Amino acid sequence: MSAPAACALLLGAQAPLWANAQSLAAGWLTDSERERHAGMREARQREFIACRYAMRLLLAGGHDAASTWRLAAPRNAAPHVEQGGEGGIFGAKPRLSLSHSAGWLACAAAQGPVGVDLERRAAHRQRDVHAMAEMVCSPPERAWLQAQDGARLQHSLVQLWSLKEAYFKSLGQGLDFVRMRQLAWIPVCAALDMAGPPLAHGRLWQGRDCDAQAVCLALCMPGPLPEVAISGSEEVHWQPAADWRLVVLA
Repeated sequence: MSAPAACALLLGAQAPLWANAQSLAAGWLTDSERERHAGMREARQREFIACRYAMRLLLAGGHDAASTWRLAAPRNAAPHVEQGGEGGIFGAKPRLSLSHSAGWLACAAAQGPVGVDLERRAAHRQRDVHAMAEMVCSPPERAWLQAQDGARLQHSLVQLWSLKEAYFKSLGQGLDFVRMRQLAWIPVCAALDMAGPPLAHGRLWQGRDCDAQAVCLALCMPGPLPEVAISGSEEVHWQPAADWRLVVLA
């Protein structure tokens, strides 16, 4: 069995990342990034700059972030590396994934396909669990939700949703609600007879940040997941991570 592909994650508030990016020399954005940036409102521009800086910071391990890496910013597609990083742990052309939620962002870099999703919300925020589950969950997932008590039901729905978003990001495509209901995310600790290998592997981190916001972070890759450190996550009190697998329903 081959070793899991290298992967790294960065998590942080957008505001300080944007502020740190202001010290970079002019020209650190590529032409496609500048074009995207010019068409945005000011608040969205700040988010964009924070995200672009964070991805470079992650790729470069915190060193020489702007000058080493050149990133493309295609519309309606994941960012990708144009230049930089030859000989690094991610290979010549790392794959990237990006997510942002409620003033925070998360980005992932890996040797192969990768998807990341971040959900940050107030603990009291409520969703219509049953209506959303009917729309996005498969029968085994709905059964799993029904087994959760009231206090955990909202968190459990967020877990499944975050894993689903991360999976479709790893494919480089938009959400497919029909396909969602044909697949099931199953905790690795659950007993399950599988006809074949998992379609994908996921990992979930849950915790609370210094503002008492609930944080859910999902990572998805097609193969077994390596040990992954989350840079910049010191402000979050994490629970132990949980591994999941995605299966196709017969």
